[in-house]
Amino acid sequence: MKKSISTVSLLFLLISISFSQTKEFDKIGEAYLKSAGIIENNGIKNGYYFFYQYDEVSKDNFTYILDLIDAEYNPIKKINIIRPKNDNLLECVFNGSHFFLTFVNKKSEMEIVSYSIDEGKEVSKITKKLNFMELSMVMAKTQTDQLANNIIPISNKDVIKINQKAFSTEGFSVECYDSNLKNKWKYQSLNKEKLTELPDYLGSNEKYILLTVTRYELKLNSELKQSILLLDAKTGKIIFENELNTSRNKKLYTNCYIEENTSNIVVVGEYFSSTENVNNAKSLGIYFDKYDNSGKLIFSKQLGWKNDFSKFIKLSANGTNEDGAYTYFHKLIKTSDNKYFIIGEQFKKPEKGKSVAAKVISHSASSTMDFTIIDMVSIELDSDFNITQYKTYPKTQNIVVMPGQYAYLSPTLIARTIALYNYFDYLFTTIDKTNNKFYASYISLNRDKEITGKEVSIGTIGYDSGLLHEKFNIKSDASSVRILEGKPGYITIAEYYKKKKTIKIRLEKIFIE
Repeated sequence: MKKSISTVSLLFLLISISFSQTKEFDKIGEAYLKSAGIIENNGIKNGYYFFYQYDEVSKDNFTYILDLIDAEYNPIKKINIIRPKNDNLLECVFNGSHFFLTFVNKKSEMEIVSYSIDEGKEVSKITKKLNFMELSMVMAKTQTDQLANNIIPISNKDVIKINQKAFSTEGFSVECYDSNLKNKWKYQSLNKEKLTELPDYLGSNEKYILLTVTRYELKLNSELKQSILLLDAKTGKIIFENELNTSRNKKLYTNCYIEENTSNIVVVGEYFSSTENVNNAKSLGIYFDKYDNSGKLIFSKQLGWKNDFSKFIKLSANGTNEDGAYTYFHKLIKTSDNKYFIIGEQFKKPEKGKSVAAKVISHSASSTMDFTIIDMVSIELDSDFNITQYKTYPKTQNIVVMPGQYAYLSPTLIARTIALYNYFDYLFTTIDKTNNKFYASYISLNRDKEITGKEVSIGTIGYDSGLLHEKFNIKSDASSVRILEGKPGYITIAEYYKKKKTIKIRLEKIFIE
């Protein structure tokens, strides 16, 4: 049974897990791991970084270490950083040549610091004073594991920063910086209708930056409207912005990306009746829209839950299966043989009268409601988005406790919120473009057993000329564990031993060939 998870649990799956050893890099440092991630260049995973608190150098300062290793766990570089004890790390991201660390200090200032790998030192920083609302928003992000969205690396080695104010009608801005944090351009939304605007970065290439924008009025039951926004990566100028709603249907997006070869924009999501409010309505099916890079709609298709899915699974007109479960779509993947795959996960509201186990940390001190996270799903489609296969992969069921007011939201928006807080069991998808393979990994764990240290299963839905699936159990006597992407066909497992203050990392093969 899954509970609302604390910040520490989001950063590390606080479980005792184990597995067969493949390779180990021991004693990276005696430390408290603050952040970890993948070093990636042009879609190729070249190694890993670990940013951890190492030692106290004075009563006011800590030494932090940024440890870099290659894909085979050989050391690349170690960078020492001195920071005040009261600084709160928000993110650690990499753009191919520089690391960017974002901190909030005791003066309520946000500091973004650039470190060069080649020089092994800080090269530049920018500081911004935060007002109360901005500080609240920034600190709230530390509760969701959505840490890397203050500075976002884009494809041309620059970085962008998205600025917005909560509950404000002042619009948002996107600023672009080079690796030395020199400002290159700024885009400011016009927001002529004076709505609250929530931008979301979805991807980029050498030419374009893709975002979605959600808009609503600051009043009760104001309906959400979404659009896709394409910016010029070199100048920040708007190329087009298209609202997703049409006269035929209202729409919410789930996935959206730029196609590699054509730079077309592909959008997948759920569509609704044109007469209903998407805030609380149930969707009618999924849609696929494709735009060229001028904003012209060049392809559109809808698949109804009841009719188009009926050859593969029995669904109601609102998308529920026979057990009353909906499906949330985590990832849309296109393979080089022109197939599309959707990786999803089922969820539903439990039957009335079902109790939630004690020791649950809830998002609200008042009424709550609980959702059951169920099985994984894969949907295979041809080049014209016709369904060719639908598969379900059983896993451990867990419960997520949410505030009672979520009962009034549509299942689509509820699922987006569950995903925002990382309460689904889906982990990540690794794509091997060279060999036309992908690996979508998830965790199967009863959260009630996280304290007692029972084993957990890692599952992977993969593609290699056809769909594959593997599950394997892992155990460990470590205090906490983090599961990261590895090179294609592998996952990386980082173990932290609190008493020894030691971090160990391992590479674990997914499919036995």
